[in-house]
This record gives sequence, structure tokens and C-alpha cells, in this order.
Amino acid sequence: SKATVSVLNCVEEETLPMHRVACSILLAGVGAAAAAAPAHTVPQNVLAAYAGWGYCGEAVSRAIDDGANVIIWFASNLNAGDDGQPVVQTGLNVTCAAEVAWRARLKGQDVLHLLSIGGWDAPHPAPVANGRQWFGVWQKWNEDAAAAVPARLGWGGFAGFDWDLEGNDKVSSPWNTFSHSTLEIMKDMSAAAKAAGYVVSMAPPQSYLDPSTGAFSRSLLHPPVDPWYPDFKYQGRNVYAYLLADGGADSFEFISIQLYESYSGAGYHFAHGDGAQYLKDLSVRYAQGWDVDFAADPAYAALGTQRVAVPPSKLVFGLANGWATPASNTTKSLFIWPSTVRAAFDACAPAARPRGAMYWDIPDEGRQVAGETIVLAANLSWISH
Repeated sequence: SKATVSVLNCVEEETLPMHRVACSILLAGVGAAAAAAPAHTVPQNVLAAYAGWGYCGEAVSRAIDDGANVIIWFASNLNAGDDGQPVVQTGLNVTCAAEVAWRARLKGQDVLHLLSIGGWDAPHPAPVANGRQWFGVWQKWNEDAAAAVPARLGWGGFAGFDWDLEGNDKVSSPWNTFSHSTLEIMKDMSAAAKAAGYVVSMAPPQSYLDPSTGAFSRSLLHPPVDPWYPDFKYQGRNVYAYLLADGGADSFEFISIQLYESYSGAGYHFAHGDGAQYLKDLSVRYAQGWDVDFAADPAYAALGTQRVAVPPSKLVFGLANGWATPASNTTKSLFIWPSTVRAAFDACAPAARPRGAMYWDIPDEGRQVAGETIVLAANLSWISH
């Protein structure tokens, strides 16, 4: 019978002798494909917009017209198929995304298209492959999905992916803890994608990458660090910091901090002080870095204490548009007025200015907040222009 060889079993120590020739050919092919990652332009200043759960419509094109130069299509999962093999799954209409990209190119608009992995209540990557292998699976899926799009659209595939792994409403869910395998998959898959010419970003909720504390925990069931809403126990403790430790930050093009996380640190400080000054100070704290103590976690005790940082060249502030409301002690998700964002950016020295802003989400553009229509792609277009 004929033996079959997949990217998954092309790991040298696991390959049977009779497979080695075919395996080396397959890996050479994967390497060649990696050298031909989809052509893309990475903007110097980022104004990123999430398309929303499975959404693809005219509003995405309007967001690009208004000023968004990064579209993060939502969402996908790295699951195990019925046969136990790794598979990329998404409800997104990729042809529709390709049509949006095609229309933008006709207008001369340079837009970076990324595919999100995860989301709230979404599963974490299935531990049926390591990070390198998962990248091979994702890359082949991306190429196959591009090949299924009408050639006239000139769609070469997504330029990369965005990590948006979070928690779950159900307290008992295993996805309220980042497993060791999940973090290793994220770190190794990101490094492999970067090496192959793809763009990788991440969008941690603020408590998942928080310079106000040096604590590290893989659990997502903590109360806020700040002294408010102690009964709300759906926050993290620097779990994404592991991805930046020991040189890992090099894998990520930009890092979007979700300031609209439920009862976030930003929400607390906006409710108790000067919002623009807080944003300026926060950008400085991310740039300076902070010490994270991994020693309490047996899986990462060998790391000890690591200094992690998000330099201004990678820092993107994650914002909510009109689905949230102005900050107060009773606000769950922080809304930041565009004028406050502008004031904070203007107050920063040029070398300390964040790279840009991200917002969730495109379908909620045009909502009213205190009688004002909020369209963040337009309100923040000074970032991309």
C-alpha cells in the first residue's frame, strides 16, 4: 500500500525511514511556499478594524474609505477534525473578503488583511500538533482558500494572523486557563510565521498584558488588579507576557491592548482621573517594561523573573466604538472619546508615540454616544493619514 506523508508527521524524529525522502520533498515545498508569502504592505502607522464575528459587508469597505489600513477578519479556530488531525475552521466567507480587498486595490488603498484566531468563548488551539506544525497547516489552508477564490480578484491569501485567544463565560470551561501547550503553540507558530514572511499580531485584553503588576498566571479567573468590582473574576495576570519573554516579542508586528476589557485597568483610571494623561503614562510604562515573575508556575519556573516590554513601535491601543458608553464607575466596557486619544498621542514625544489604534468593531460604527455619531475609522483617520 502507498504510505501518505503530511506536514504534521514531517518532524525528523518522528519520521519512518521509508517516509524520509517524501518528507524532505514536502518540507522543501512548504519552505518554498513560505518564501512566497502573499504580497502585502505593512503600514507604518496602524489603524486596525475588526470586521466582527463572521461579518463581511459594505461596512468593511466604508471603514477602509474612512481610514482603516488594517482589517482583521474574524474569526478562525485551530481545531482537531473528526479524524483527529489539525484543521483550520472559520465561518468567514473568504471570497467576500477577497472582493473587499480587490475593491480597495482598485482605489489605490494599501490595506493589510489578517485573520483572527480565537475570540471570547472560542476554543484554544487543539494540542494535536506543535506550533511549527500548526503553522504548516495554517499556511496550506490559507493557500488552498486563496486558490478557491476567483482569479480575477488577485487574492493571494491573508498576510498573516492575529492572536485573540481569551476566556469563556462558563467558569468551568478549560479555556479559562491557558494550557502549557496553548502558549507553546502560540509562541512557536508565531515565530515560524514571522520567519516565513507573514505578519503576526496579538490583541490581549489589558489584564493579560499588564504593566501594573508583575504577577503571572495562566488562569483567566482573577478579579481586577485595581480596587473595583472585586466580584468580577474574569481577568488574567500577564498570560500573554510569556509570548514576549526571552526574545519572543520579535515575532509580533504590533500588539493591540484591549482597553475595553470588562472592568479594565484603563476603565478604572479613566473613572478616577485624566484619561489623556493616563494613556500617555501607560504608553511610557509599556515602553519601559516591567518585571514578570514566572517562578510560581511550575511549567515556567525556569524563566524566573523576565523583563517584558511593548515598545512604541509595536504598541496599539485597542478601543471600543459606540457599543460601549462613556467611562464611569458603573461602566463595564470603556469608551474613549476620539478627542482624548488625539490629545494623548499629541502629548507623547515623537519617539514615544504609540504606533496606532485598533477598534472593535466595524458593524457597530455609526452608533450614537451622548448624541454624537461615532465612526472611529473616520474619527481616528489622522493616525493612518
